[in-house]
Amino acid sequence: MFKNRHVLRKKEARKILDEIENQLDCKIEGEVEIADFKDMKILLINKKFVAFFIDERLFLNLAGFRAYSPKKKYLTVDDGAIKHIVGGADVMAPGIIEMDEEIKKGDMVWVRDARGNPIAVGKALMDAEEIKKKGKGKAVENIHHLGDEIWRLSV
Repeated sequence: MFKNRHVLRKKEARKILDEIENQLDCKIEGEVEIADFKDMKILLINKKFVAFFIDERLFLNLAGFRAYSPKKKYLTVDDGAIKHIVGGADVMAPGIIEMDEEIKKGDMVWVRDARGNPIAVGKALMDAEEIKKKGKGKAVENIHHLGDEIWRLSV
């Protein structure tokens, strides 16, 4: 299933984990492995697939968000938006009811429902301030969502 799977040296692993921890404000520990899956690089922690590289930046997948409960880079959407997002649609600004105020255009972000459950990972197309001011348009490009291939691989 995974190709070129190998355990990282502790120093290299700590550097990667620190990057995620600082970006998302969460604590992650364990044995770190990197592997290839199709056309992407993935990260396994304690033998579980929990993160992947997007545009050469490492970001948690939905299983990783459930496991590590990050406190940054989130957008909360209303219940009406959920079925569209898990179907692969981009996140539209009107469906967003709460967000991390520090989100900047180009940031990797995670989308959650009103109960805090992660439902998608994407790339911010607007700053948090712009989302609040405009209140319309595409706010996040949907890259990974419940039910997609990355999600099926991690469950």
